[in-house]
Amino acid sequence: LLLLGLVFLVFTAGTELDPRRFSERWTLWAGVGVVQFLVLAGAGLGVGLLMGWTAAGSLYLGLGLAASSTLVVVSLLQSREHVYEPYGRLVLGVLLVQDVFMIFALTLLSHLDTGWPGMALSLVKASLLVLLAWLVSRQLTPRVLAASALDDEFLLLYLLAVLLTFVGVAWILALPLVAGAFWAGVGLTGFPVHGLIRGQLQSLSQFFAVLFFVALGAAVPLPGLEDLPAILGLSLLVIVVTPPLVTFLAERMGMTTRPGLEAGLILSQTSEFSIILVL
Repeated sequence: LLLLGLVFLVFTAGTELDPRRFSERWTLWAGVGVVQFLVLAGAGLGVGLLMGWTAAGSLYLGLGLAASSTLVVVSLLQSREHVYEPYGRLVLGVLLVQDVFMIFALTLLSHLDTGWPGMALSLVKASLLVLLAWLVSRQLTPRVLAASALDDEFLLLYLLAVLLTFVGVAWILALPLVAGAFWAGVGLTGFPVHGLIRGQLQSLSQFFAVLFFVALGAAVPLPGLEDLPAILGLSLLVIVVTPPLVTFLAERMGMTTRPGLEAGLILSQTSEFSIILVL
């Protein structure tokens, strides 16, 4: 149930991130996204080492703190109708950078025991999923839409077929299944595809999200009181560092203070990828 729920959660997150949407000011969101991710990951790594964790454990901690939740942020932006506001575009661009980093990090971490050659080969394999997503977006989907007459049932079957194909390819290539799910979602982001599948996807993603969080609650033990100081400290780290950092970076790259601060505040939480990393 955890794995199945994760696949649909990551697939849904991927469908919200269309790289072509950010082509106009790519230096802004790429710059903010890269620096924010590296600073939070480095801070988490440093805190883990200070707490006496191993280097590997500290690395996991840093990566878990560095990403923000695509599903939470997109839901907030849509409810406020701010998806196309300047800060909304910045936030979605940063989320795309974070999620791509996390997908490749998960790929590398899953091949740590194979050494540097195995890790390099895993990146080459992951690049094949990126290429497949591009082919689905630019070549396959337009032809399918033209032939389907926009039939809802057919679109739902096509959506599931794309998802399962990517997950199957990831399994064959010995990559994390969530990597296949994410790139399947990205391959279905282009206009008008995303608008057509949103209705079919919403009910599916809600159903599997419920399964995932129920299974997660049953599997993860409650932390003890001795863990509370570390938990509060790490939570405070994300909340205190992210807003001023994102605001500063956005201002340096041409945005005004208000949208930069709004972007920083909405990004100051951790991601479903953090849960995936732990699992």
